This record gives sequence, structure tokens and C-alpha cells, in this order.
Amino acid sequence: MTKLSQWAERLAESGWLIALMAVPIFFNPFTERIFEEDKVPLMRSIALVVLLALLIWIVEQGRDSLQVAERSFWRLPLLLPALLLAALYLISTAFSVQPSVSLLGDYIRRQGSLTWLSYLAFFVAILLLVRRDSQVKRLLTVVIWTSVPACLYGIMQNQGIDPIPWGGDVVERVSSTAGNPIFLSAYLIMVVPLTLMRLLEAGRRWRQGHRVGPPDGVALLRVATYGLILLLQSVAILFSQSRGPLIGLGVGLVCFGILYALPLSRKVTLSLIGLTGVAMAFLLLFNLPNSPLAPLREVRYIGRLGSVLETSSGTGLARTLIWEGATDLIASDPARALIGYGPETIASVYPPFYPPALGQVESRKAAPDRTHNESYDAIITIGLLGFVAQSALFLLIIFYTLRWLGLVPARRHALTYAAAVALGGVLGALLPRLLEGTWRMAGVGLPAGIAVGLIGYLLIVAFTLPRDDLGRHPNGPLLIALLAAVIGHFVEIHFGIAIAATRLHFWAFTALIVVLGMGLAAPDDGAATPTPRPTTRRRRNDAASPWLTPLPVAMGLLMGLLLIILTYIFYLPNMGLAFDEVAAKLFWLMGGSWLFGALLVATDANDGGWGQRLLQFALASITPWLLFSLIYAPWANAGGGAMVPQTRHFANSITFLYITVFVLMGLVAWALQRGGTSHTGWLRGPRWQGALYGVAAIALFPLILGNLNISRADAFNRYGDAYEKAAEWANATTMYQTAIGYGGAIDSYQLSLGRTLLENARGPMATNPGERDRLLQQADETLRAARQQSRLNPDHPRNLAALHRAWANLIQAEDGAAATSHREQAKAFYEEALDLSPYYAYLWNEYATLLADMDQFDEAEAALDHSRTLDDQFIETYLYQAQIARLQEKPSEALAYYDEALTVDPDNRQVQTGKVILYAEMGDLDQAITISEGLLAENGNDYNTLTNLALLYRDNGQLQEARQMAERALLVAPEADRPALQQLIDRLTGSE
Repeated sequence: MTKLSQWAERLAESGWLIALMAVPIFFNPFTERIFEEDKVPLMRSIALVVLLALLIWIVEQGRDSLQVAERSFWRLPLLLPALLLAALYLISTAFSVQPSVSLLGDYIRRQGSLTWLSYLAFFVAILLLVRRDSQVKRLLTVVIWTSVPACLYGIMQNQGIDPIPWGGDVVERVSSTAGNPIFLSAYLIMVVPLTLMRLLEAGRRWRQGHRVGPPDGVALLRVATYGLILLLQSVAILFSQSRGPLIGLGVGLVCFGILYALPLSRKVTLSLIGLTGVAMAFLLLFNLPNSPLAPLREVRYIGRLGSVLETSSGTGLARTLIWEGATDLIASDPARALIGYGPETIASVYPPFYPPALGQVESRKAAPDRTHNESYDAIITIGLLGFVAQSALFLLIIFYTLRWLGLVPARRHALTYAAAVALGGVLGALLPRLLEGTWRMAGVGLPAGIAVGLIGYLLIVAFTLPRDDLGRHPNGPLLIALLAAVIGHFVEIHFGIAIAATRLHFWAFTALIVVLGMGLAAPDDGAATPTPRPTTRRRRNDAASPWLTPLPVAMGLLMGLLLIILTYIFYLPNMGLAFDEVAAKLFWLMGGSWLFGALLVATDANDGGWGQRLLQFALASITPWLLFSLIYAPWANAGGGAMVPQTRHFANSITFLYITVFVLMGLVAWALQRGGTSHTGWLRGPRWQGALYGVAAIALFPLILGNLNISRADAFNRYGDAYEKAAEWANATTMYQTAIGYGGAIDSYQLSLGRTLLENARGPMATNPGERDRLLQQADETLRAARQQSRLNPDHPRNLAALHRAWANLIQAEDGAAATSHREQAKAFYEEALDLSPYYAYLWNEYATLLADMDQFDEAEAALDHSRTLDDQFIETYLYQAQIARLQEKPSEALAYYDEALTVDPDNRQVQTGKVILYAEMGDLDQAITISEGLLAENGNDYNTLTNLALLYRDNGQLQEARQMAERALLVAPEADRPALQQLIDRLTGSE
């Protein structure tokens, strides 16, 4: 092994350790998307370095690098299925309806093929380079300790002491560093089995030591540490109140318990299976209508488990409706169903199949970008071929793990396993079809059937296989924990969305399963080839420094990076978060994270020296954190000045983190290398080969810079949104233009820029025809460019329609013919949007109001009638019908529409206010006053009701009452309305 190959190996390892730590924890408070949008680019940047290090290692090692356990690397279990799946991703990307989006990922998730290849890079690197038990231990320790800050932060949110003032509610259901309660739990359920395994192993080691000698305090401390971490994970999952992850965790732990108990006792195994049956019966009873357990549904944290089978309301109804649309989409084009529409394209291809009833559960303008079911997601994006390959990969992971555990000892057992999971999966998919007559629940039935088939197979094994044949694999407990995590993940993603953290852990765990199952990780027994004798003063000094041992120093540096990431996230002096206000909260979060990490490292070995390891860990972790803080704190406190430089200053904060990540990646590799084997020289080949490595490393820079610019661009997008909400259109325009400059032609940024240009044109610049028309023309060009980027997105023609409609209104008095032309263009754009998404009621309503503006009342009424057939619960439709009836001077029809609306929503104030205005127009002031007084009784400070009553009383000759209402309205009136109200009061006072 050359020096360079050893360095490359350690660099790759430091890369996957940092990725496993950073992706779950990191989020960027300076950007608009904050979470996945920033996690994925960082992970992809790390993956590039890992890939380069892996390639260098392969070249330096030569042909031997691809020989594993006397077999070709290509013949390793699970490698070819993984590569086949990657190939199908690339094929689907090549034939995608949006190739660039499928390759790079969309704005919301960034889970395109490049991200998928990043996961694969980590998988292959771990598969090739993990060859020592210490590497496995490091990886698992990092995975477990990383969960601690995620859990602590979630618990802090639940207790109302979140350092960051989020806009949404994070107390009732915590989201922590994942940004979503479901995402948080989905990540944690993959860590729980590993923590449980470590706890059981720590307990076993403590008991063994207790039998042969005096009590071991360090061993007991290790048990307590893992016990507390498991408790933190359980509490955080409970506080998230996420049903899908809980079901996944339950299935995973059932498999864990059965597999762990099988070698120990058949009676215990059967008892666990019995308890599983009882738990399933309880869950079923808990979900039945009129269940005696129904009162438990009101209990916080567990109540949501009582609505797992709910499909008539809430998120259960939303998911079933989304799945219904997904099955229609899949059935619409058999050829596309085979190869898929391309990764990340669901948001573009789903609208024509949008179930209108979904708008009654979720936002009527939302378009799902995921189906909340991995099977449907896979079929739509990578086709039936990709779905089969992905399903086969999961089943093969289970199969190989069971075989290595001795649970598939012969060919007949393999056939039994295949028959059990295949039959379970088929029945699970077909049963909902037979019961309902639709395929919408097949995506859930499939994993449920596979899980039942798997447990059934384990039940058969428990009765038939001799116990002596089980549990002989030296890595058995760890294989069981990893398999439980994968099974839990498999179940969970059929109720939710796979995210960067869970995908990354899945591929890392899959690689570890192969490494451990084949016994490729050798014990670190100190019998390796001895290190060469030092020949320089520096080497002699290194050899004479036993306190610089690899594991504590490397782990300390990793903990230092974790503290740095937390500092970056929560130290926000320029965002209104003074340090003295958050210092105590950060102390508990960062101090708790550090303490658990220190305990895991200090109690890791049985050879004593825990104090020395703790000291090394402390120095290696606190030093880089202090250095970063000394540099970053002044930077974070600066940033004043002109608008764009100031925003660029904040946007570039992420650059500090990227630089720190890569510097520490190198330092961790250096620390790990100190415990390495002998080497023959720096290079295996000629010097020009080293130059090529340098060129390749330099070539990574623009790729990493591209990932970095994704976050920079979104920071400008965030500030653009803030300026837009403050109606500072010029500043918002500058921000969006800069975002496009950093992030490229992202249609989301172009849409925001076009909208801002329009608002500027019809606001401050409305009285300046030349500047107004320039802005409108620029908005048109921008929105057309966005439409060109994503031709299947109905939002783009809709926004173009809104632009030309507003354009027509702005120039109507100046050029009636041009205004008519713009309305015709708006009509054409609305019709294009309706072709792309024919089932959105709000879109038909907007189209109808445009037709009314064009005096095409019959067509407008037909459009609104059609809208009501799609969604008869949409109050807006009734209001538009009443409005168009009033425009045609048909008050009785308008009144009938208002009354119909009140049958849908009897307490709707907007409808009742419309009736007030209509009755006033009809001259029935008494009826208008009666309705208004009722509205005022419900809300005595409603400004619109008070103003309406003042005018109604005035017109009805009740001047004293009119003045009283006007005076009350003045107290709650917007500043701009107060002069007019004061004039009304003065006139009423003078008339009394």
C-alpha cells in the first residue's frame, strides 16, 4: 500500500463519516428552503471527494483492489442489483419529460440522478474500503451520537425553548433538524435498532465482567449512556407523533426481537411472535369505529395511532386521494409506466390526474411532488422496471442477511423465503383491489404483505430449524440491527417520503450488511504488518506521542465539526437572535451532544485508559470549534451596508461551513492514517500519474462550487421573498435577479421575479407608462423563460395569464384595443393551464372571472358550473357566481348563490358580507342591517362590519347609530382609511 492509497482510503472514510453526521443535523437558516435544499448539495459535495479518493485508491492498489475475499468485486452480493437500479435511474433520466430536473433534482427535494449516484458512491466506497472492525465501530458510533442533537433539539421544541422562532407550530409535533415531524422520525427509526443492539451488547459485556471480577464502573457507564440515548430517541419519536415511522419502527423491532431471540430460546421467540399478534390486534381494535378504546384517541402522543386506518378525513384521506391519482397516472400511458417519467417529475406529470376532492383536504393550489408511497413514486419516476429492481434489492438485502444469520441454510429454505414474501406481497397488493375495486391501496398493501410474509417465514424457521444452527455468525447482533433498520425504513417510506438522511443511511447500512455478512472486516488485534521504523525527527516524535491515538482524536475532530454545524445553525445575531437570549439553550443542546459523544468514546474499549481517551477527545473536539467560532462570530456580526453586499455577506456564510467541512475531512483522514499499515512510497506509478490526480482534484472545485451556489442562490431568494412581502418591489427584484445569477435558470426563481416585476408595474410605476410597460415586458419575458424551463407546470401559463390580465387593466384607459389583445392572450394562457391541470377548481374560477371581464358571461357561467362539479365545497366558486349575477343585474340569482354557499359553510363571513352588500344594492336596508348586526355580535371589532353598519345606518336615517359605528371603526381602522372615516364622523355629527 502506497502512502497516497492509504491517505485516499482514510479520506474516503472521513467523508462518509462526515456525511452520516452532517446530513441529518445540518440545515441552513439563511435560505428559503432551509432543509433538504441545503443538505443534499453538501452531501453531493462530500460524495465527490469520496469518489475521487476511491478512484485514487483503486488506481494505486491496482488489480488487487477489485479482488475481495478471493472473488471479483463485481460478484459481491447486492452490488449488481444496486448498479442495475442506478442504470435504470439513468435510463429514465435520459428519456425523462424534464431531463435537466431528473438529473439535477427539482427545487424542492434535489433528489435527481446526481444525488442517487452520490448515495451509490458512498455504498461502493464502504463496500470496498471497510476492512477492519474499528471502521465499523466508528461508523456506528457516529450514526448513534448524531441522533443525540436531533433528539435534544426536538425535546427543546416540545418544551417551548426552541432557539429559533419558527413560523409554524413545532411544539405539538416536533420537527427538529429534519424540518418535518415525519422526516425526523423516519431518520430516528433507522438509528434505534443500532442503539438497542449496542445497549444489549454493553449489558452483556457488563454482566460478563461482573461474573469474573469486581463491578466495572466504565462498563456500567457504557450501559447507562446507551440506555439514555435510546430513551432520548424514543421520546423524540413520540413527540413527533408520526404514524408511518411508528409502524415502520414497530415492524423493524419485531424482526429485531425475533431474530435476536431465535438462537437463545424458541419459547422466547414464540412469545415475541405472540406479543406481536396481540399488538396488531390492539392496533386494529384501536382503529375500529365505535371502538371501546376510542377515548385513547384523545390522548396526546398516542392518539394519532387510532387513525392509522382512517381514510375518510385528514391526512389519511389526503394520501388515499393522492394514491388514487397516482394509479390513474400510471394506467394512462403503458409505455411510460415501463420506464417512468423521470426522477423528480411527479409535480409536473401529476396535475392532469389531480383528484378535485384533494383540494377539500389540502391546499387547492398544491400539486403533490411525492405520492407518500415509495412504490407509486418508483413506478411513476423510474417505471415498472425500476420498481421491480428496487423491490428486488430490498428483498435481496433481507435474503442475504437471513442467510448469513443461518436462517436460509438450504435451497429449499431459499425457495420458502421467496414464496413467503412473494405471496405476501401479491396478496397484500391484490386484497385492497378485491375489497375496494381500485388499486389505490395496493402501494400500502404490498409492503404490509411482504412484512407478514417475512414474519411468517421466521415463524416457520422458529419451528423447523435446530437452534444449534442459529446465531453462529460473529457479527450476528449487528446484522440483525442493520436489517431491522432497513426493514423499518422499507415500511416507513410506503407511508411517507424518503429523504436525504434516510437514503444515505440505507445505502451505508446495505454496504455494511455485505461487509459484515461476508466477514470482510477483520479484528483490530494489533497483528497487522508493523509500521516502518521512523527515519525522521518528525516521525520519531509522532511515534513517541501515545496520547495522539487515532480513534479518540478522529472522533474528537468529528465532534468538533458537529459543534461547528450547531454553531452555524443557531448563532444568528443579524436575524434578531441575540446571543445572551439563546446561550443557555445552546449550552444544553451543544453541551448535551458533546457529553454523550465523549461518553461513547471514553467507554468504548475494555483496556482501561478511558481518561486519556476523554482528554484526547476533548482537545480534538473543542479546539476546532473554538477556532471556527473566533473566525465566524465576527463575520456573523458584520454585514451592514448596501442591500446586495449585505445579502451576499449572509449568503456566503455557507462558504465558511463548506471550507470547514473539507478542512476537517482532511484532519480526520490524517488522524486515522496515524493508525495505518506500512507503505512503500507515495505513488505506485510514474510522477505524471500524481499530476493527473491533482488535475482531477482541481476539477472538483467547479462542481463543488455549483453545489455551494445552490445554497447561495436560495439565500437571495429568501431575502427576495421578505422584500416582496414588505412590498419593496425594487429590492425584491434585485434579490431574485441575483438568485437567478447564482442558481441558474430555476423556474421557481423566474416565477418569483416575474411576479415581483408585475407588482412593481401596477404599484409604484403605474403612473409612469414608460417604466410600467418596460417592467411588464420584462415580466413577460421572465415568465415565458420559466415556462420554457418547465412546460408541464400549469403555474407558468397561469402566471402569464395573470400578467396579461393585469396588463390589460393597466392600459385600458390608454389603449382599449391593446387591452383587448392582452385579455385574449390571457385567455389562451388560461386554456393552456387548464389543459395541463383540468381538475383544479380555482383555475376554472380564475378563467371564469377573466371571461366576465371580457363580457363573455355565458362562457363564464359555464366555467363556474364546471368548477362546482369538480368541487362543490369551494366557497369561492359561489361568490364568483354571485358576483357575475350582480354584474348582469340579476340580484335574485346572486342571492340564490349566496344562500347555496351558506348551506356549505353557514358561518362564512365573506358570504354574509356579500349578502349585506347585495341587500343594500336592492334597497332592503333593514335586512342588510340585520345580517350586519349578527356579524358584529360574533366579532365586535371587525373593521369591515363596523364600516358597513355605519354606512347602512346613515342611509337608513339612523344617524346616531351610524356615528357610533363609525367611531368604533376608527379605533381599529388601517392608517390609510382613518381620514375618510373621520370625515364621515364629522358629517354625521354635523347632521344630528
